[in-house]
Amino acid sequence: MALELPKDYAVLENKIPYGGVGKHLASLAEHVAAGEGEMPLEELKPVLRILLGCAQRAYDPTIRRHAVTIWNALVSKRMGKTVAQAGLATLTAANKQCDDSGRTYLVFEWSCRLASAAALGEGAPLEASLSKLAALQFSMFARILADTGKPDIAKAAAAKFSSLLVQKTHAKTAFGRYLDVLAGCSDAMEVAGGAALLLGSKEAAAVKDRFLTLYKEKVVSATEGRDGRKAGPLATAAFAPLFKMMTHDDFAALVPDVCRVLRRTPELYMAHLAASIPHLSVDASRYVESFTTILVERLSSEALRADAVALVTSLAAQSSDVSSLTALGSEVVKKVAGKGVRNWQERIGLAEGLRVLLTLPKGKGVAPLAEEALQPVAALVDKEANDETKNTLLAVLGACMRRTETLPAEAAKTLCKNFESGSDSVRRAALLCAAEALQATELLAGAGGLVPSLCKVVQTAEKKPGLRGDAVHAALMLVKVAPHDPAAEAEMDKCKFWGYLTSPGSYFCALPSLDGLGAGVGVALAGLADAVLRDHQARFAKLRPEEKAVAYGLMAGVLAHVEYAVHSAAAAAAAA
Repeated sequence: MALELPKDYAVLENKIPYGGVGKHLASLAEHVAAGEGEMPLEELKPVLRILLGCAQRAYDPTIRRHAVTIWNALVSKRMGKTVAQAGLATLTAANKQCDDSGRTYLVFEWSCRLASAAALGEGAPLEASLSKLAALQFSMFARILADTGKPDIAKAAAAKFSSLLVQKTHAKTAFGRYLDVLAGCSDAMEVAGGAALLLGSKEAAAVKDRFLTLYKEKVVSATEGRDGRKAGPLATAAFAPLFKMMTHDDFAALVPDVCRVLRRTPELYMAHLAASIPHLSVDASRYVESFTTILVERLSSEALRADAVALVTSLAAQSSDVSSLTALGSEVVKKVAGKGVRNWQERIGLAEGLRVLLTLPKGKGVAPLAEEALQPVAALVDKEANDETKNTLLAVLGACMRRTETLPAEAAKTLCKNFESGSDSVRRAALLCAAEALQATELLAGAGGLVPSLCKVVQTAEKKPGLRGDAVHAALMLVKVAPHDPAAEAEMDKCKFWGYLTSPGSYFCALPSLDGLGAGVGVALAGLADAVLRDHQARFAKLRPEEKAVAYGLMAGVLAHVEYAVHSAAAAAAAA
C-alpha cells in the first residue's frame, strides 16, 4: 500500500522495526529531496524519528541505503539552522542507542555529512557548535575502533573523515579546527577517537609537536593523581602513528615524563607503553638504562609482573645494542639472587623478565648474561619450594645452558632430581629445560648424566599413563644423545629403552591417536619418530619386520594427526 507523505509519517515510523519498508523509504527520500527551502520543524521531527529507527536497522542494506539518501537530501537541500540543530540532536540520540560498530558507522557517516554541510563553512549554522559535533564524532570513532574484530569498518570511517577534511570549501581550516577541539577534550574515548582520526591525516606530520604535547597532557599526565585514568588499548591504537613519527629527540624528551609516571602510577600506564614501543621507528637501546631501575622494581611486583615483562619484551625487540639489554639482565640477576627478595611472587616476575632477555634472537650477544645467571639460577631452582616459580626458573636455566653451551654437573644433578619430582608440572618443566639446553648440539656428547633418569621417566610412563607426554620428551632427548655418547647408548640398552619404540603393543604405538595429546607433545613425538628412522639407521636395519612396522606406524600416526602443528612438523621432518 502506498503511503501518502507527509500525512503517513507515523505509519512509516511504526513499520521500520518490522522491515518491508524499502519502497516507502525511497518515496520519503524523493519527498525530502523535492522540497524547497528549510524543512519545517513539524515535518522535520517525524523524519528524524524515522532516521533514528533506521539506525537500529543498519544491518539491513536496503534500509541503510535509503536512510543515507534521506539524510543526504535533508542536509544538502533542506538545510537551515533548525535542521542543523535538530540533526545534531538526532546524532546525539542515535549515538546513545547504537551499541555496535556497524550501527555506529552509519551515524558517523551522517555526522560527516552534517559537518560538511553545516559546521565547517564560514557562517555555517553549526559553526558555533563544531566542538560538540566533533566530540561526538571522536566518541563514535572510538567505539568503532574498539571493535577490533571489524577493522574494515574503522578503515571506512577513517576514510569518510579524511574526505571531509579535504573538501575544497574548508580544506585549509578543517584540520586545525578539529585539532583545537581535540585539545579541549577530556573524555578518554573522545581523546582516543580524535587522536586516531587526526593522526591518520596527511596534515598530522606538520604539527607533530602539537600532538606530542597532547599525548603528554591527555595520556601520560592523565594517569597521575587521585583521579588518574588508565591508558588503555584505545589510546595505544590512537597514538601508534605518533610513535612512528617520533625521532630520538622526541622520545628522549618524553622519557622523563614516562619514567615519572612509571614510578607513581605504573598500573595505569605500563601496559600502554609496552604496547606502544613496538611502533617506534627509532632504536630504543639508548633508553633501556633509563628504565632499568624501574623495571627491576616492577618485575618484583605481583600486580605489575605481566606489564613489566611485556615492557621488557618490547624494549628488547626494539633495541639493537645487546649490551644495554645484558646490563638490564645483570641487574635482574643481582636482584633475584640477592637477599632482598622476600617471596616467590617476587622471584617469578624477575625470572620471567630474565627469560625474555636470555631468549632474544641476538646471536651470541647475550652469552655473557647467560654465564652470569647460570650458577645463581641453578641454585635457586634447587632451593625453590613454589612449583610455579620453580617451573619459571627451570625455563631460565634451560636458556642459560643453551646460550653458554654448558651443562654443569650441579645443574645436571638438579635436573635429574626434578625429573623424578612428585609434581607433574615441575617434571615437565625440567624436561623442557633439558630439551632447550640440548638444542645446543655441543651438549649432546656430555649429557650422559641425564640418561638414567630420562630412561626412568620412559619406564614409569608404562604403568602411569598420565606421564606419557613427559615420556615423549624424555625419549626424544635420549635418541638425540645416543649417537654422540656410546656410554649413554649402552645405558639405554641396559634399560631396554629401544623396546618401547619398536615393540608391538608398546604404549608409544597408541600415542598419535591419544585424545588430548596436545600440540607440544605431538610435535615432540614427530621429532622422535623422525630421529628413530633417520639417526639410528644401523640399529633400525637389524630390527625384525614387525618392529620396523611399529617405527613406521609411529611416523604415519603423526603425519595423519588432526592437529596442524603436529602433522606439519612431521611432514617437514620427513621432507628434510
